[in-house]
Amino acid sequence: MTTTDLDRALAFIVMSGLFIIAYPRRALAISIALFLAAFLIELTQFASVTRHPQMHDAVIKALGVMVGVIGGFVVNLRLRKSARAGEPRK
Repeated sequence: MTTTDLDRALAFIVMSGLFIIAYPRRALAISIALFLAAFLIELTQFASVTRHPQMHDAVIKALGVMVGVIGGFVVNLRLRKSARAGEPRK
């Protein structure tokens, strides 16, 4: 894994994680859209003669999406758990 791969993965990890945190009720739609976007970005590079699309890049981006989605779920679970702990008991 090169530093370029790491940059790509980190960008998609952060982006997907933030989307999941911001819109937890839309997690499935966000996950699917970002996963498909990772591959669509590479496909659109075929339209430019100066770009060199590679399946490896799309896979790195898609893995970033999956890690970010999982991270977003973990953050949301912890936020929900801490919010419940602060509620007064009935």
